[in-house]
Amino acid sequence: MSLSYLPDSAHPRVAVDPAVPAEDRRALRENQDVLTPATSPVPGRLHVLLGGSVVRLIRKYHGRYIVAADLDPDAKILLCRAQEAIDTVLESEVNKAGLLDGIDNALTLPAEEWEIAQTLMTHSRMREEQRRLRASDLTPMEKSRFAPQREALRRSVAAVTERVEALEKYAASTAAADAVYRREQLRNLPPPDNSAEILELEQRNEAYEELLARTVAHELAAERIEELAEDASEIESALRHAADAARRVGDTSTP
Repeated sequence: MSLSYLPDSAHPRVAVDPAVPAEDRRALRENQDVLTPATSPVPGRLHVLLGGSVVRLIRKYHGRYIVAADLDPDAKILLCRAQEAIDTVLESEVNKAGLLDGIDNALTLPAEEWEIAQTLMTHSRMREEQRRLRASDLTPMEKSRFAPQREALRRSVAAVTERVEALEKYAASTAAADAVYRREQLRNLPPPDNSAEILELEQRNEAYEELLARTVAHELAAERIEELAEDASEIESALRHAADAARRVGDTSTP
């Protein structure tokens, strides 16, 4: 199902031909926001003279990298999915430890990404061709002559989607293996030596004993304050009763 009606929110990173030297691949990724799309004309010599090293890099490798602008929304989403799966594998602990069945992921996965990106760029161009064909003034009979083109595109999209899904399954299996690996690593760690911390805490016992003594003093003081409050309340009550009695005596003695 096409996702081209959705907001264009997928932003895959630049895909680079793995045959490009590593230093130049890194430079292309660092400048991916200013790279000329592979589907646009290569910068001219004047631009190279005025633009410096980045433009020279673009001119040298134009067509050997693919940026988001080269892809339609459907293709961007698939490339993002592929890149996320590849990153999951390459960044996993089991991959770094060389435990993934001897597969050289550092070589094979960048090649996978590049092949997928190239095909997705072709899909994007052909979907646009088919869109223009549907909107053309050709008769339905004339348009039907190009049904094999649509079928070829459909089958290719399905094949690339399956390839991306296979990468995602590989990434999920890698993530599961990673969880087990990390758990075993933690289990095999030697117990931490906490003797210095324990000694330091034991040396603080005296301070806590002093705190407890002050706490008892606070509790005793609180009890004493409560007793004083009760005494004050009793005195207040006695004075009130005495005043009332005096008023009553005064009232009875008045002629």
